[in-house]
Amino acid sequence: MKYLVRTGYLIFLLALILNYRWVHAASATLLAEPCDPTLQIQAQQRVAELFGTTQSQPLIHCLTQPTLGIWLNHGTTNFAPMLPAVVLIGPKGNNVDVLAHEWVHAETSHRLGFLQRSFGLPTWIDEGLAMQADHRSDYNQTALLKYKQQPGLVLPEAKRISNSDFFVASTQGKLHYALSRCAVAGWLDLRPDWLDVLTTDRPAAINELTQTFNQCK
Repeated sequence: MKYLVRTGYLIFLLALILNYRWVHAASATLLAEPCDPTLQIQAQQRVAELFGTTQSQPLIHCLTQPTLGIWLNHGTTNFAPMLPAVVLIGPKGNNVDVLAHEWVHAETSHRLGFLQRSFGLPTWIDEGLAMQADHRSDYNQTALLKYKQQPGLVLPEAKRISNSDFFVASTQGKLHYALSRCAVAGWLDLRPDWLDVLTTDRPAAINELTQTFNQCK
């Protein structure tokens, strides 16, 4: 009996360690304020427009000050297996664009599964999907054309963009988001059944998305 209790405790402790970011974020929601209900409704509508309906039910809270050591300007989504995503929104992200963006991440994880979204989906596709519900002008087609004409910016190869490469500061990072938004938008136009393809034949979806990414370059 003692062995079983000890084993259960170790498993529980390991789960906490492996999912520390989710536990940390979930703990912060106990002290944070709920986001504006109107913004949440508008964000959910955008997610529903993209996926057809919303199935995820993320925990969404807004931070107005550092909470349990967490501080952010825009937004972040935290995941753990078989648990709802935790969305935290900062002062600069308290708008429907950022909230919808983060909710798409939660919905994608819910539809594909934690492991497939975390390890089977390239970051640029995950972010490109989120940008379909995010209408900020810094990432639209007009902005992309300007970035492509700007000296010093690098047009990356889709197959070589890792997490660390994608999330860079300044205009180079905005270029990555704009390219991803363009690529996914082009694929969605070609694939009305995009969600079925992404969930049942991910290699084919990634191959097609890579082609539209190259066309956006």
